[in-house]
Formats: sequence, C-alpha cells, structure tokens
Amino acid sequence: MSTPLLAHDELCIMNANAEELFTANAGQTKFTATDTSTTSTNIQVYLNGIFQEIGTDYTLGNPSVTVINPATGLTAGDNFDIVITR
Repeated sequence: MSTPLLAHDELCIMNANAEELFTANAGQTKFTATDTSTTSTNIQVYLNGIFQEIGTDYTLGNPSVTVINPATGLTAGDNFDIVITR
C-alpha cells in the first residue's frame, strides 16, 4: 500500500477460487455463475468495482445472483463481478 490505513478502514485479503465477470444488458437483474458451490459465506459481488451487500443489493440463489438494487436492473455496460472464495 502506498498510504497507511486509517482507523476503522477495512482491508480484505482473499483467495479467489473462481471469478466470473459479466457485462450487463440494460435492465438485467439475473447473473448465473457456472460454479454451483456459491453460498452466502463464500461469495463476494461487485458492481463496477463497488462491493455489494447481500440482502440489500442482491439476493443469492444457487448459483444465480439477482440484483434488487436498483430494482430496475443494471445499466447496459455495467461490470458485474461474482467472486467465489475458499
């Protein structure tokens, strides 16, 4: 890191077992990972590089992720990243 962390900053170091990057179509809400071992404890989801919260921003199926915020779906060209950790 080029600058030190501040108090209460969060730093996440992870080992990705699988990662799938999608480019959204206009209004798209559902993204399906090919890895079927997704659980609420081993998945991280990012929208355009910003971490998303389960239950607030998306719901988790197996292996589908459904965007609930924004309710109208994503904008065409948005980057949607599903990371499965171990």
